[in-house]
Amino acid sequence: MTASSFATNVAELVVLQGVIGGLSGSVLYVPVISYLQEWFVEKRGTASGIIFAGMGMGGACLPYFISYLLETFGFAWATRIWVIISFFTVGPATYAIRPRLPVVTPAPDTPFAPVDLAFLRTKAVVPVSLVVFLAGLSWFPGGSSQSSNIVLSLLNIANTIGGVIFGWFSDRVGYAWLFVFLGLGEGLAALASWGTASSLSAVMGFVVLFGLLNGQTSIWTACGRDLARANPSNAAVICSSMGVMRGISCIAGPLVAAALYDPSLKEDSSSWGRFGFKNIMIWVAGTSFASAGAALVLAVLQPTSRKAKT
Repeated sequence: MTASSFATNVAELVVLQGVIGGLSGSVLYVPVISYLQEWFVEKRGTASGIIFAGMGMGGACLPYFISYLLETFGFAWATRIWVIISFFTVGPATYAIRPRLPVVTPAPDTPFAPVDLAFLRTKAVVPVSLVVFLAGLSWFPGGSSQSSNIVLSLLNIANTIGGVIFGWFSDRVGYAWLFVFLGLGEGLAALASWGTASSLSAVMGFVVLFGLLNGQTSIWTACGRDLARANPSNAAVICSSMGVMRGISCIAGPLVAAALYDPSLKEDSSSWGRFGFKNIMIWVAGTSFASAGAALVLAVLQPTSRKAKT
């Protein structure tokens, strides 16, 4: 991040802040997800929802703060100030993360501890991958205007609440059924709430509803625990793999949405799918319903996904 503040072109910024910064941030999640499996058992989903709620709250507050830094200090110093803030907040928090169980060290003749990839041979791998990938395709928040910041903040606040709620449910209900419910709910919200919205306030209502129903990441730990089975340490690997799938789809989603938007209809407010968003609404609903369908297949192929785990 510090080096990116000296970037002089977009290519340097993409490499320094996008690629290297993104990879560094991903590494921070590995011990969090891994140690979560050790510290929480019966309330693992609830704990996961609370942890991921931090992402939502950050997404709700940071657009305004970053905008203020950029307008006041410019890009270079805004980035450096954010680095300093991160150092004094994330640094101590990272130091405080500790495992509950003794760390397994690799044998002297191997540089790394072996990773058991037996879960890749289970029937549930394909439907789980599809559930995560398809759900991610419908998730593309963004914008640069003040109204966009408001919408983005509402989306993240609702996502924070939804994540905790569905994390709590994942401790009590089979995760496959939660995937089905969330997929159907998002699809119906896109068709009904967004499709009929004729004003910014109505769109914000859809945003809140969609954010509440986008708590899928809080259910990943329940899924990882089930697929890991006899090797609980693999749950972190499985959750990380799901994160990769979602990351890929979240890159593709905005590109598809941009291609589907019809600017010639941006003034049209007389029909369903107003302001040129009709094709995007159909895309969001279709990917959400497809995600729910993949979750139904998961429930059939993986009977344990239909029951809560303890």
